[in-house]
Amino acid sequence: MFAYFGELKLEMSMAPTSFSEKREYAFAEHPVLQGRPQLQKIGENLREQDLAFRFHRGFCDPAAAIGLLRDLAEAQDAFLFVLGDGTFEGDYVITSIGSVVEMLDGSGAPVWIEVTVTLKEVPPERVVQAEQKRAKSPKPQKGARVRSAAKGKSSVASANRVKLAGA
Repeated sequence: MFAYFGELKLEMSMAPTSFSEKREYAFAEHPVLQGRPQLQKIGENLREQDLAFRFHRGFCDPAAAIGLLRDLAEAQDAFLFVLGDGTFEGDYVITSIGSVVEMLDGSGAPVWIEVTVTLKEVPPERVVQAEQKRAKSPKPQKGARVRSAAKGKSSVASANRVKLAGA
């Protein structure tokens, strides 16, 4: 077996004819008053996997195989992509499917279809949620006095109540 993607089990007979991965890294470019612009690293972009298949009637039903790929793409859900050796690649969505019918039989049914599929990585939700939580609770500045408030109360409201009670 070559890989699993969602419900699609890619046996060696249906293994991709080419399999490539693209990793990109993002940088912001900042102009400066004199000299050349400066680069600031931002991070890694989402990975993309490009696969090319040759579906032939000799080992599968080409129309059904491409139909399953289209069903997975139209679901617009993230599916687990696992290689045959057990390597967990992560969750991916199908961003594009291209197909070329290379051969038809006498009745017009496809005998051989060349298919290209692009998968894009979907980051785990827990990473996004952790970043959102971190952004909502800023850390105090160095040297600042931090006072804890009663549960469910803010420290600002508690300080205002103390000031108003003394007035």
